[in-house]
Amino acid sequence: MGRSFYSRGWVLGTSGNFSAVLSRDPLRLAITSTGVDKGNLVPGHFIEMDADSKILRGNGRPSAEALLHLAIVRGREAGAVLHTHSVWSTVLSGAHASKGGVALEGYEMLKGLEGVRTHQHREWLPILENSQDMSELSRSFRKP
Repeated sequence: MGRSFYSRGWVLGTSGNFSAVLSRDPLRLAITSTGVDKGNLVPGHFIEMDADSKILRGNGRPSAEALLHLAIVRGREAGAVLHTHSVWSTVLSGAHASKGGVALEGYEMLKGLEGVRTHQHREWLPILENSQDMSELSRSFRKP
């Protein structure tokens, strides 16, 4: 999936990172190691970490954004986090930041989301103010 995102221009070079929940109790994530070119991802580029960002298996280290991944899987009960840095998401975020997010509605593909049976559905995609303080930013993720 990471290589596919790279080929679409959603992550460039070493930008972005991906994780997947391996277990919830205890919480364990497989996450891309920092500094890895997403166009060349292989299984060895992932490390296993615990709920405190401690590396349990693999080589490398998680990025500072690992705290965001942990906050999202805890607060939103996500099974994976696909953190991209596409030009389009940056432009879209800038255009809608003052509203705090983007409403996605009326699209047929929304029926691909769990529990959605019709295109007459509205999904809210929040936009958070960027910060280099990952502890502060991770507190922004809470259940809706």
